[in-house]
Amino acid sequence: IPGMADLLRLPPEQLLLRWVNYHLREAGSQRRIANFGKDISDSEAYTILLKQISRGVCDDRALGVADLHERAELVLQNADRLGCRKFVSPKDIVKGNTKLNLAFVANLFNTHPALEQITEAELAQYAELLDFDQEGTREERAFRFWLQNLGLEINNLFDDFADGIKLLKAFDIISPGIVDWRRVNMNPRMVFAKGENCDYAIVLGKSLKFSLVGIAGTDIVNKNKKLVLALVWKMMRYHIVATIKKL
Repeated sequence: IPGMADLLRLPPEQLLLRWVNYHLREAGSQRRIANFGKDISDSEAYTILLKQISRGVCDDRALGVADLHERAELVLQNADRLGCRKFVSPKDIVKGNTKLNLAFVANLFNTHPALEQITEAELAQYAELLDFDQEGTREERAFRFWLQNLGLEINNLFDDFADGIKLLKAFDIISPGIVDWRRVNMNPRMVFAKGENCDYAIVLGKSLKFSLVGIAGTDIVNKNKKLVLALVWKMMRYHIVATIKKL
């Protein structure tokens, strides 16, 4: 399983396959898909996915129906409960129309990613998908590669983000124009100035709807590994969503 940097290099279709398979695993299913054609034609993966990402709004009645067209119709009725009945018909699902099914799944991802509430305690749940380890070294390396791919010169994530400048540059890359550079201390030698920059980064994260309870600018200045990684993971997730929305 590739790490985060590798994940971001994948084409959108592969990112969506990872997302679907992640939720299939979270739902306790052994089912996995490798394409948006024949692998989804029996509607099983869709049924499990919709129930999982809807937090119980959708049901799995389709699994008890033998006729594939009826199954697909039940899938789309579930999608309709989420406001996502578009792009495909039951026939498109059964026939495995890859292009239309890709559009259908991309819309589900855009509107119901079901990745919103990622907390420090939940980071470990992403270990297998994102190639995390327990010491932070592998995460730091993967995040560093991702940031370098964005064009930032990062040697050590915790050291380089401690004054807030490169962190703010990262925010400005994933959400162009978000940083008001007039507010930034560009030569922050004092701890107070570094703290102001990092506090501003937290404000920007909250403006992007990141859940940052318990994370403060001082945690970044003090190089709190777990909290810095939690923040950067949210930034990377935001970047993934932005990538998918370009489909």
